[in-house]
Amino acid sequence: MEKMNVSVRRATLEDLDAIADIVKAAVAYMNSNGNFQWSENYPTKDVFVNDIEKKVLWVAVLDNVVAGVAAINKDHTPEYDTLVWNQSGSYWGIHRIAISESFKGRRIAESFFKKAESLSKESGDSYIRIDTNILNKAAQRLFERLGYGYCGQVYFAKTETPFVCYDKILE
Repeated sequence: MEKMNVSVRRATLEDLDAIADIVKAAVAYMNSNGNFQWSENYPTKDVFVNDIEKKVLWVAVLDNVVAGVAAINKDHTPEYDTLVWNQSGSYWGIHRIAISESFKGRRIAESFFKKAESLSKESGDSYIRIDTNILNKAAQRLFERLGYGYCGQVYFAKTETPFVCYDKILE
């Protein structure tokens, strides 16, 4: 795989159309594979506007084109309280990650994990949690390849299938 010059920066309102296009394609792709983790009702533009206002939404940019989007934050996920994690206390999470169909297979998603790990270390937490629908095998392979360990399953409101949870303690 060739080395890509991807930059990750905070998303702005000017990025919303590109983000909406990426997410719409991601929803169609997931749904066509029987994964109904996302729909036309989630995540919406309003969710992303809120993320931008909170300064937790990031975009990966390649050749001046928005290639992906992810929310990286310290928001507490109450459903996580049902699991035994490798570490307790404060953590960073990666949410709502989607990569443009035009850039899939170029390891764009890894740039968000690097950003999350950097933010976590800079804050002194050095710990990340993430989840995905149990049907999203590609995401699970990515998590494992990047050194994240499986911690169990949770159910989120309005979902019929469980979500698998992973974590990583950073060095």
